[in-house]
Amino acid sequence: MGPPPIPSHATAVPSPPPTSEPKRDALLEEDLPKSVLLQKWRAREGRPEVDEEVLLRDVIFLLQGINGKYVGFEEVRELPSNEIIDGARPRDPETVLHVRFHEDQGATIAQPTRHLIHRIAELGRLYRRANDFSQQRSQQEGVGLIMQSLCHFISSELTDYYRLIAILEAQLNRKGTKDDGNGLSLRRIAVWTEDVTLRMRLISTVIESCQDSHGGAIVSLIHSYTFNGDPFVRSFTAQILEEVSKPFFHSLSRWIFEGELQDPFGEFFVELNPDIKAGRGPLDDFEGENEAASLWQDQFIFKTDMLPSFLGEDFGRKIFSTGKSLNFIRFSCGDGDWVATRNNLSNSGRDLRYADLPGLERTIDTAYNIASTRLLDIFLDKFKLLDHLRALKDYLMLTRGDFVDLLMESLGPSLSRPASSLFRHNLTASLETAVRGSNAQFDDADILRRLDARILEFVAGDTGWDTFTLEYKVDSPVNTVLDGQAMLGYQTIFNHLWKTKRVEIALTRSWEKLFSVSNILRRLKKGKKQLLSAGLERHAHQALLLLSEMIHFVRQMQGFCQLEVIDYSWQDLKTFFAKRQGDLDELIQSHRAYLNALIGKVLLRGGRRGAGDHLAQEVRANYDTMLAFSNGIDDLAANISAQLSRVELDQDALPPIDPNALVKIMTRVQDQAAQFQERTQGIIARLEKHANLVVRDLGTRLNFNTYYANARKASSSSAAAANIVASSSMMTTATARTTAAREETTAA
Repeated sequence: MGPPPIPSHATAVPSPPPTSEPKRDALLEEDLPKSVLLQKWRAREGRPEVDEEVLLRDVIFLLQGINGKYVGFEEVRELPSNEIIDGARPRDPETVLHVRFHEDQGATIAQPTRHLIHRIAELGRLYRRANDFSQQRSQQEGVGLIMQSLCHFISSELTDYYRLIAILEAQLNRKGTKDDGNGLSLRRIAVWTEDVTLRMRLISTVIESCQDSHGGAIVSLIHSYTFNGDPFVRSFTAQILEEVSKPFFHSLSRWIFEGELQDPFGEFFVELNPDIKAGRGPLDDFEGENEAASLWQDQFIFKTDMLPSFLGEDFGRKIFSTGKSLNFIRFSCGDGDWVATRNNLSNSGRDLRYADLPGLERTIDTAYNIASTRLLDIFLDKFKLLDHLRALKDYLMLTRGDFVDLLMESLGPSLSRPASSLFRHNLTASLETAVRGSNAQFDDADILRRLDARILEFVAGDTGWDTFTLEYKVDSPVNTVLDGQAMLGYQTIFNHLWKTKRVEIALTRSWEKLFSVSNILRRLKKGKKQLLSAGLERHAHQALLLLSEMIHFVRQMQGFCQLEVIDYSWQDLKTFFAKRQGDLDELIQSHRAYLNALIGKVLLRGGRRGAGDHLAQEVRANYDTMLAFSNGIDDLAANISAQLSRVELDQDALPPIDPNALVKIMTRVQDQAAQFQERTQGIIARLEKHANLVVRDLGTRLNFNTYYANARKASSSSAAAANIVASSSMMTTATARTTAAREETTAA
């Protein structure tokens, strides 16, 4: 039976109106997230979203630089901008890796997922760059030990990177979901690889900056990244430097402890001179005894571009000097000295690392002090450098007076002859006579055997005075300090002082001759004086005054050179040597400063710009005038002596005297005296304005009683008066001509 019918009195429930199915679905979708709606839309369109587990496998591939099914790398050749920077030409096209998504299979990847994959894919791109660089440079020939160390560090980092990828793959293969905390997800990969990405970024930056660098320049570039506020960046950069700088510190250790340059790829900041390495250059230009000087000065080259920036140039120069000193001790000063130095260095420590820069500085300072002190001791004690310098001062700067007087006396007659008639054995015999007759005979025999006299190259008309020189020979390794340039400077000083001494002796002898005959002339009776030439005694007196003036000039020049210049500079040099501080370079520099001060002051250099040796040339010209004046005085003394002989003896028994001879002699003497006084006034005027106060004092010595200043003012006044007279006469002549012209015009 069916259900009972509804009673008629019952109230019926109204049924809802009929509703369509699409409208109901639309009402339900309004409450769903947009991402779910987007998924449903893609499902309806036949383009479902790729599952994250599938993308995880592709991401693991990307981290290894391999393309996946849906995501991969694409190499694109991009042209750089045409902008010219610092005058450089535009660069070539570069290959750039882009991330490409493959959606041609009907599946899609959400935009947030794409962004996350881009972040993770950066690590894969950095890995490919680091891996390609490491493999390429490792297989390349001649890349250098420092670059090989950088490649080794990159390989070590890549090994840790491979371990990370293995862990991620293990996590991917584990059973679990990302929701239970055991599974793998893109976000977890991004978080876990964040530190690794930062490390790979730093490695990529280092690779980019070191592309065209070599050796120590690579260390400097990497060190520049330590100046960063991020502790992670500083720490990681220090790790790179600790590994990369090992070859550099190995070469540094061999250099400062053994004096050996072990640098097969030219990465150290010390380089062997290419000319010496090729067997040509400085060593070929010197004989065996000069080889030590060339070894010290030219064998090694300091390369600033290869010096790591954490050392600094001053500290690098100290390292350079330390190795040079040890190398010089080994190869130029004997193995015994090197063994003693090496024993001292063995106690200074040999562990050199970038991580201990303060310890590195202490070690290098110790090695520098030991090597430099030992080398200075060898030069000053074993090779007696100070004794050689004292010998140069005594003999080439003429401070040993008795020797100089005897040498001048023995050589004087010979040097007055033409240079072509002189022989070296005669000069050396005179030199030996001067040595044996003076206190020089008590000097060390090794010092005396180095003295030698010789004649320079000459031309026709030169006398021995123009070409004679005294020479001092030095051997290796002393010639490192007393090199050819230094010996040339000593020769310059000797020539100037030798001529000064010659003039002084010539004037003194002329004064003795003239003074002797003048005394006889004064004691002559008046009756006999009438038989002599008129004004003879007055001429002799004037000549003696002029001689005294010239002798004063020469003696002041001698005193200035010996006391104010040579002795003071010598005391300064001895003070420096007594301290025994610094290295051989500082010793050489100190000696050069000493020698340059001597040359500059003796030759009166340092006046106005461009003057050069003008003052010294004026002084030498004055010396020539004095020598000519001395010859005239000798002729005057001979003339007076001849006239006195005719008065005292029978006049008929003696040859007649030319009555005009005295006039000619006095004319020549007065001309030479006028030239001397005029040139002396000019020299004093320039000395008074000299830039060097020591040289300026010489002008005060020469003009101590303002005689030349008054003479200069008088000559200036006379010249001014002459100009006024000349101007007045010219005006008078012009007035007369004008008056005459007017009269002619009026007459016409």
